[in-house]
Amino acid sequence: MLCDKPGKMHKVKMSEVHGTAHVLLAFEKLEAARFLHYLSEEGTLIVNDAGIPPVTTLMGQETYPQDLMQKLVRQVKSMVPVD
Repeated sequence: MLCDKPGKMHKVKMSEVHGTAHVLLAFEKLEAARFLHYLSEEGTLIVNDAGIPPVTTLMGQETYPQDLMQKLVRQVKSMVPVD
């Protein structure tokens, strides 16, 4: 659901929403990477520099990506890291 005016909701398919966000707020680096495709080319990424490993990583089934902040910096024009 998207809201363009208070009380006015529109149903949209997930494939219809990409690259339109002016600001993407991520509480964790991997979350930022997962949803980065929603950020417009001119948008700003605000991301917490913390790394919170998902359950699959804690169980040893996957590894947490290394150098994720550096990868995010290379992919966006504007980023505000928060500690």
